[in-house]
Amino acid sequence: MELQMGTLRKQQETHGLKIRSDKRQNRNNIRQKRNNNKILCEFDRDPRTSSRKVSVSFDVARSRILRVLKKNHKRTYHLQYVQSLREEDEEQREKVLILFFQIYPKCENLKITMLCCSCTGTFPPQFLFPESKTLRQVYTVYSRGVFSYYIVCAVLALIEFGFRLNDKPLRKDIIYLNLCTSLLYIITIVRSTAILFGSSFRNVIQSIIDAEARKEPIDDEMIKDLETNGVKRSNKILRNYACLILFVYFLYQVRPFMIGSVEVTRGNMTIVDLPLPLSLWLPFDQQEHYLIAYIFHATYLTLGATAVMSTDVLMINLITYPSRQLKKLDHSLKNFDAFKNKLKIVYDIKDDEKAAVLIFKYFIVQHRKIVKYVDTYNDNMGWSMVVDFIQSSFQIASLVIQIGQSSSFFLVFSTMTFATSMMTRLYMIYYNGNELMVWSQKLAYSIWESNWLEQSPKVKFMMIIFILRTQKHLSIFIGPFSEVSVQSLIAVLKATYSYMVIFNK
Repeated sequence: MELQMGTLRKQQETHGLKIRSDKRQNRNNIRQKRNNNKILCEFDRDPRTSSRKVSVSFDVARSRILRVLKKNHKRTYHLQYVQSLREEDEEQREKVLILFFQIYPKCENLKITMLCCSCTGTFPPQFLFPESKTLRQVYTVYSRGVFSYYIVCAVLALIEFGFRLNDKPLRKDIIYLNLCTSLLYIITIVRSTAILFGSSFRNVIQSIIDAEARKEPIDDEMIKDLETNGVKRSNKILRNYACLILFVYFLYQVRPFMIGSVEVTRGNMTIVDLPLPLSLWLPFDQQEHYLIAYIFHATYLTLGATAVMSTDVLMINLITYPSRQLKKLDHSLKNFDAFKNKLKIVYDIKDDEKAAVLIFKYFIVQHRKIVKYVDTYNDNMGWSMVVDFIQSSFQIASLVIQIGQSSSFFLVFSTMTFATSMMTRLYMIYYNGNELMVWSQKLAYSIWESNWLEQSPKVKFMMIIFILRTQKHLSIFIGPFSEVSVQSLIAVLKATYSYMVIFNK
């Protein structure tokens, strides 16, 4: 019995040891797993104050890393959002700049012309502010208002001219001053009417804009140089002419202060008359309210001079444009074979005759566009050229007579400057009209100077038809009467001399 009890006690102790051993083993296994999962993650608490490193478990490190990544992601998203807002603001700013500062279409041929004419309201509003209908309507109202003011002032000048004709004795200096300025403003009104209200006149301007925007099928450095040099030369001439007109305007603006008062005999009375820049009728005594009268005269003189300058710049530019295009066509026809070879290389054309036909068709199309341009211009501006032809003789005659009757140096100088500007204006118009005739006739000789002998019969036949068409030269017409040429300018000078003889009698 005691033996059994001892054996049983030993078994229990052995079992207890085994259980304790198993528990101890389980604890060791758990501890080992924890040690295996434990990693050393080094974090600097504050690089400026502490460099102690902290070891944390993988779970803690992962949570911290995820937290940092989440913050960085939010920060990155915020930065991207702010950047997108900045880009949108820049786009909106660019749109606003385009809206307010893209006033004119891109066209180097009309750059100075558009600037001058838009300031005086004499440029068609359809071409301005392409991105803003509201600003275009505002400019339209401004243009109509300025145009109406021109008409009112021209009527007032004609009324004053009628009153001055009834003066006894006649003051010829005032009459001649009224005549030379009134006629100039009348032709400006006639031109402005054709420019602003002529529907087909817009086609003339639109054709220039389209031609400059159109890409040439063959790049040629000589063609580009001809275009660039022609535009530069034309812009330089127009700038010089505009400066001359502004100088004349300044002289007439200060004219009353330079010549002083004038004694005038009216009936049995001799009164002192203070001079004014122009000769206009106003519904009050201009000598009694001299300051108000001078302000009105100065305003009309400012608007009138700028309107004359802008319309002249526009007309001169439109007349010189087809001559520049004919010069380019003349160069192309002379170098016909070189353009044909370039076309074969660029478009990989093997057939020589096909390339020759295509390039000559292109030249024919270019010539037709120039012809259409000139015909459209004549249809719109023909009668304005008639008015300009008639009034030019009266105007220059009155200016020359004023020079002969002037008693002071300033009057002679200012009147001579005015006459010089008007002669310069006539010379540029009629000389460039003559250039158009010369260059249009020269195209036939350009074909003769090309290697036409080496072309196929089909191309030779096309050249013959082209030469027949060029026998009728292009020209700007003075209505149905004559052409704008050097001979017409000589006719204007002859008529000027005749009017001078009549006025002196």
